[in-house]
Order: sequence, then C-alpha cells, then structure tokens
Amino acid sequence: MLIGELTAAGVDNRFDGLPAHLECAVREDERHEYLFLLNHDAEAPVAVPVESGTDLLTGRPASGEITVPPLGAAVIRRARRS
Repeated sequence: MLIGELTAAGVDNRFDGLPAHLECAVREDERHEYLFLLNHDAEAPVAVPVESGTDLLTGRPASGEITVPPLGAAVIRRARRS
C-alpha cells in the first residue's frame, strides 16, 4: 500500500527492478550523493544503472552501468541531485 501511495505522490523508486539480494542505500551531504550497493548473492553478479560518478572502492569512473560482483560492493559518489 505504501508503495502505491508514494508512486501516486510522484516519488520515484530509483531501485525498481533490481534484485532483492542487492542492498541499496543513499546518503547525502551538502555536495555529494553516495550510493552504497551490496550484493548478498554468492553466485550472481548484478548490473546496476548509475549516473556519472566515481566508485570510491576502486577509484574508477562509474557511468551508465556498473557490475557488482557476487558478495561484492560498490560505493558511488556523484554530484548531489538538485
């Protein structure tokens, strides 16, 4: 019920369509948004669409789509949404 009410109010679910074994959380400060992705599956990698940012665990740019390996993690820092 709550999801229907949020959708009706125009709140989007940026994690819609991702598997349940992928834990997703967003934290923000004044300038940046941090997307935490934790894959709890021991066998399947997960492809996750992302906006431009930097994977803080690898130091590599992240844009378009990243793959979180089995039992892996990613922390994407990007400019905060307006």
